[in-house]
Amino acid sequence: MKLALSLVVAAITTSVVVVNGLEGEEVCLDGVCTESADQPSNTTTISYGDVTAPIPPTLEEEEEDLFRRQQQKKKVFSPSKCGLYIAPSILRHGPGVFTAVDIEEGEMVGEPDMFLSVLDRFKTVPYRGQHRWMSWLDYVRGTTNYRIPKNIPQNEMEQHMLRRSSTGPQFWYDFHRLDAINFGLGSEANVHPTMNNIKMNENSYKHDNVGLHRSTDPGVGAFSSHHNVEFMATSHIEAGSELFLKPTEEEFNAYWSNGRQPDIDHTVTTRWLESHGKCIDNLKYGPSNIRSAGRGAFAKRSLQEGELIAPSAVAVLKREVLKMYQSHDYPQTFSQVLNKHKVEGIELVLNYCFGHPDSDILLLPVSPIVNYMNHYADYNESKDGKKREPNVRIEWPENTVLADEPHTSWFDKHPTELLDLSGMIQIHYVALRDIEEDEELVLDYGKEWQAAWEKHVDDYDKTVTEEDENYTTAIQYIEGNKFKAKTLIEQESDPYPSNLQTICHFTRGKKKKRRVIDGIEDNTPPPPPKKCWLPCDIIDREKPFLPGGEETYVATFSSKKHIRDGYQMDSWKNCVTKKTPTKWTQFGLTAFNITIMDKWDSADQLQRQPESDEKNNKKKQRLLFRHAISVPDGFFPGLWIKESAEYEIMPMDEPRQLKPGEYRHITWRHNGQPITRNAYMIGLPHGFNQKMREFAERQGAMEMFRSTLNGRPNKNGKHRFVDLKDGEWYVQRPHWNSNMHWIIPFDENARQAYLQQLGEAGFDIILNSIGTGMGMNKLTCFHNTLLGISQADDSNMHADFYETQRRSFDFLTPIIMADNSTDPEFHLQSRDGNIIVNIKYNFGTAVIMGDWTYHKSAPVDYYAKEDGDIRVVCSIYCSEITAENRDSLLKMYQEEAPAPFYNLFDIPVQEWHWDTRGATLPRKPKVSDQF
Repeated sequence: MKLALSLVVAAITTSVVVVNGLEGEEVCLDGVCTESADQPSNTTTISYGDVTAPIPPTLEEEEEDLFRRQQQKKKVFSPSKCGLYIAPSILRHGPGVFTAVDIEEGEMVGEPDMFLSVLDRFKTVPYRGQHRWMSWLDYVRGTTNYRIPKNIPQNEMEQHMLRRSSTGPQFWYDFHRLDAINFGLGSEANVHPTMNNIKMNENSYKHDNVGLHRSTDPGVGAFSSHHNVEFMATSHIEAGSELFLKPTEEEFNAYWSNGRQPDIDHTVTTRWLESHGKCIDNLKYGPSNIRSAGRGAFAKRSLQEGELIAPSAVAVLKREVLKMYQSHDYPQTFSQVLNKHKVEGIELVLNYCFGHPDSDILLLPVSPIVNYMNHYADYNESKDGKKREPNVRIEWPENTVLADEPHTSWFDKHPTELLDLSGMIQIHYVALRDIEEDEELVLDYGKEWQAAWEKHVDDYDKTVTEEDENYTTAIQYIEGNKFKAKTLIEQESDPYPSNLQTICHFTRGKKKKRRVIDGIEDNTPPPPPKKCWLPCDIIDREKPFLPGGEETYVATFSSKKHIRDGYQMDSWKNCVTKKTPTKWTQFGLTAFNITIMDKWDSADQLQRQPESDEKNNKKKQRLLFRHAISVPDGFFPGLWIKESAEYEIMPMDEPRQLKPGEYRHITWRHNGQPITRNAYMIGLPHGFNQKMREFAERQGAMEMFRSTLNGRPNKNGKHRFVDLKDGEWYVQRPHWNSNMHWIIPFDENARQAYLQQLGEAGFDIILNSIGTGMGMNKLTCFHNTLLGISQADDSNMHADFYETQRRSFDFLTPIIMADNSTDPEFHLQSRDGNIIVNIKYNFGTAVIMGDWTYHKSAPVDYYAKEDGDIRVVCSIYCSEITAENRDSLLKMYQEEAPAPFYNLFDIPVQEWHWDTRGATLPRKPKVSDQF
C-alpha cells in the first residue's frame, strides 16, 4: 500500500532473509528460495540476529550451486490458481503485493482497474483547514505523477493522444491537473526507487459510459467512466516477487533523498503466500448485466460458499471532506478560497464508500476490482430479465494480513483516531453461495441506498434538459464531424454543442527593453515565450500568403469571459497573472493549435449538483446520484455512531486552574490528544482580565461598544476613525454574518497605551513563558485589538496565521461576558476531519492560537435579551518576526484593515517586547519620572 512506503529499508543491512513456511524454514539468497531442511548437513551457515543462511559458494562452485538451487525452487514453487497475493511486505512495514506467477517484461500485471476522479482541488491543506495530510489522501494522486502529457501543442501530440485528450475529463490530462484515486495496484503496491518493477500503461486507459447517455440513463454520472487502467512489468518478474511502483518526486524526497537505500533481493514461495497472504486475483470487470449500472465485477474462477473472494484495505474519511464548496476564482487570501456556506456538489467518491446513516465515518475499499460490485437487481432492473440476489457480503476479517492486532481493536478507536488508519483497517468480501466462473458479483447496498436510488430514477426524467439530449463529448464530435475551427460568426448559424468550447494554443512572450549598464548595452536574451492552452474565440480567418498555403486564424482571449473554464487549466497560472492584460489577440494560429474541449463541469461525472431555484421557477440541472453504500446492521461499532462518538474537550479549569504562564494544549477529553497542533490555553496573572477591562473603560472603548453593538453598528466591511482618551483608534466591522466590531489603535499614542497596559497587567509573564517554551529568541506584539459582539448567525471560519514556522500566536481572553450564559463563545476546528468543537472563555485563562488554527465566533444573540449583554475580548497578536515569515505576517496584517504600523516588520526588527536578554513591554512613566 502507499502507506507502506519504505520507512524501514535503511535498517535492513543484508540481503539474506528467512521466511517462515508451512514445513520448517525457507532460505532466500540472491533471489533464490530453498527449504532449509534440504540443505546439506555439512554446509557452514552464517547468522545475523534471527537470520540464518548458508555461506555463498566459492567461484568454482557457483554455477553448480546456482543450478541446484534453481531446480529446488521449481520443486518448492508449486503452481497457483491465484496470480496476485497481498502479504507482509519484504520492506518489513505493512503489506505488499506479490505475484505467484512469472511475468515477462511488458506483460500486463493483474486486471485493469479504474480511476476515480477527485474534483475538488481544495481538498487538501491549507484550504479546507486540514492543516496536516489526512491519511486517506495518500490514495489520491495527481495524474501528472504518471507522466500523462500536458500543455503539449496539438501538432506534437500523437493521434491516439489527441483523441484521449478531447474526451471531457481525460482531456484534463493534457490541460488540467486531475486528482484521482487509482484502485488495485495503484493503491496497494508499495513504491521503491530502485526495486520498482511495474508501471502504469499510459496507453491502456479508456473513458466511456458503456454506451449509456445522460438523456435516458439515470446511472450516468453515478459511476466512474475512467477504466481499463493497466499496469505492466518493466522487466522480467519472477514468481514470488513483490511488486513495486516507482515513487513520485514527492515520495522520493520524503523517504529516499538522504541517500540510496539497499535493495532486498528476495522472493517467497507459493506455499508461503497461501499461508501468510490472501488472494486478490479472483475478480475481473466488464459491462454489467444491471441496467444503468455501467460496469460490474465478475468471477475469474468458480468460488465456493463462504470463500474469501477478496480482502481489501480501506481508506478512512469523513463525509464532510466529500462536499464541494463554492470557491473563489481569484483568492487573495486563504480565508477567501472557500465559501463553506454554499455546497455545490458531492464527490463521486461517496458512491464507492461504505457508511452508516448515523455515522460521519466512511470506508473506501482500494483492493483490485472490488469497487465494480453493484447492488443486486430485481427482474425489471436486469438486462436479461433475471433476478440477481446478493451473492457477496462484507464482513470484518477473522485475522488480517499482518495480524499485528485483532480487528476488534479498531472498534475501540474514536472517530478522530480512525482517520489516521487508512490502509490499516481491512474488510473481507465473502461468497454467500457457490459462484460460477464469469458470474456477476453483487452486494446488498441497503434499504437507504435502495430508497434513494428509486427516488433518483423517478425524478430523473423531470430534470433532463434539451442540452442533455444533445450532449456529446468533444471526442465524439471530433470523430463524427471532422472537427474544423469555426469563427464566432460561423457558430451563430452552425454552433458547437453547448457543452463544448474552443481552446487555442497561445504564445505569450515579453518584448525585451533596451538597457544600458555602465555604458554597455545589455545583450541578455529575453526569456523564452510562454505557451499555453486557454479558452478562446476565433474571430477571423486569414488567407494564406502563398497559393495552396495553410489558412490561419485570429483568436482572442478574455480573462473575464473565460475565467470559469480557463481558471481550472494548469496553464492559466503560467500565462494569466495580475500584470497580464485581461484580453489579448493573437494572429497566425494554425489549425493544429486550435481544438475543442468539454466545458468545465459539463462532463457526466463531474457536473456539479445545483441548488433548487423554486423562487425563480427555473428548470433544474440534471440530477447526479450520490449516496454511500450502507454497511450491514451492527457492522459499525457503537463508538463510530454519532450519538456515541462524543467530541468533548478537556475544560480549561480541569484538572486544575492553570498557574500564571502555565500553558497546555486544548485536548480531547476521551484521549488527552491535542485537538489541533497550535491551539493552547494559558494561565493569566491574577487580575489581568479586570485590569484590561478598566483600561477599555478609561479609553472609552466600552462605551463605544455598547452604543455600536446595541443600535449604531458600522456597515459590513466598513471602518471609521474615533478619538479615544489616549489617541486615535479605528472601529471596523468585518464581512461576516455578525455584528462583531474591532477597536484597534491607529496612532502611536494609542498603540503605546495598549502595550503599556499589557505590561502593567503582567503580560510579560505570558510572553516569557511562550517565548522560552516555544524556543523563540524575540517576540513583538504588533496587533492589539478589542473585539466586541452581541449577535452572530454564522461567522467566518478562518485562521489568523498560516505559514510563520510556528512563530506567531493570537492570545484571546475575555474582559466582559454575558451574564449567566452557558453557550460557547467560539468554535475551534480540529485538525483531523473538520470536527467543530465548542470553546467557552474563562476569566484567568487565555486561548492561544497559532498557525493553521481555524476558528470562528459561535452563534449568539445577546441583543435579544432585555439587558442587552455584550461580550468583549482582548486579542493580542505576537510573533517572532523573521525574514522567512515576514511576508506572510505583513500580508495578513494588511489584509482587510488599515495597517499603520507596517514598519514593525522591517528586517532587522527594531522593536520587540520580549527576548532572551530580558526585554519587556513598555510601562507608563511614573509621575515622579516626568519631572
